Amino acid sequence: MASGALLAGPSLLSGCSPSDTMARIGLTTVTFRTRFLSTNPDAVGDILTLEKIPEFFRDRFGIYQPEFWSEHFESRSPSYLKDLKAALDKN
Repeated sequence: MASGALLAGPSLLSGCSPSDTMARIGLTTVTFRTRFLSTNPDAVGDILTLEKIPEFFRDRFGIYQPEFWSEHFESRSPSYLKDLKAALDKN
């Protein structure tokens, strides 16, 4: 199973050239846990949501591979997940 996951990895980098080093770098939302209301109800200022993360990571860090911490999902509803997928697809 683990080897299958490793083989599936490159296919997750859709549209990325293997020579593009940054295409292989990811960043987790856990690093920004103080900016999510779900993990910091007292957060003020620039609040992040998972829908904002792909654009935020791309524009701020040049990173196109976000990793979402489960605590940051606001919902598991099909409509929320569809919106989240749309945000990822724009990236």
